Amino acid sequence: MGYLWRLVDKVIWNKKSEKLKLLDRKKINGPMPVNDVGFLSFTSIGWLSPLVMKLCRDRKQEIREEDVWTCSEPESCDSNTERLEPMWMDELMKYGRHDCSFIRLWLKFIWTRLLVVFLVLCFNALATFFSSGYIIDATTRYLEGSETSVPYAVLLVILGAVGQLLRVFSFAFIHTHGTQTGKLLQK
Repeated sequence: MGYLWRLVDKVIWNKKSEKLKLLDRKKINGPMPVNDVGFLSFTSIGWLSPLVMKLCRDRKQEIREEDVWTCSEPESCDSNTERLEPMWMDELMKYGRHDCSFIRLWLKFIWTRLLVVFLVLCFNALATFFSSGYIIDATTRYLEGSETSVPYAVLLVILGAVGQLLRVFSFAFIHTHGTQTGKLLQK
């Protein structure tokens, strides 16, 4: 049983991460920890809690730049410039100075992120259909019918809760990933 809890701590909550020190309530400055948190913390946006708590405690004061995390390395200007510059040179060589397009280059640059978000969005649509369409219809038929199977009712409730959790996690993932991609464009 101890192995299971260590595995949950490592895989889901990522408690062995060196960057977990960034989530200490006393220290918020440093790089944004979004890339070094566990799955549940990422999808539930739990990594943002220390910043939100600090802002709530000190809501009478103005937000200063040192109150907010700095940009993490994968989203830094240096990292993105190193990736974008060769792509821009290829765009210039391929299409010429007058026909090159920053939008076309940007879509190539974020293609993987865009594909991941699209797949999660499709998963979200399926989870929405499953939880809203099928489970609620089955629950309504159960309530209106003469069947009194308690295990079936419990199964419907559990499936409804799981469907809603999948929807919430996929919405949070889409939001976080979209925000990160937007911050790349802003820089």
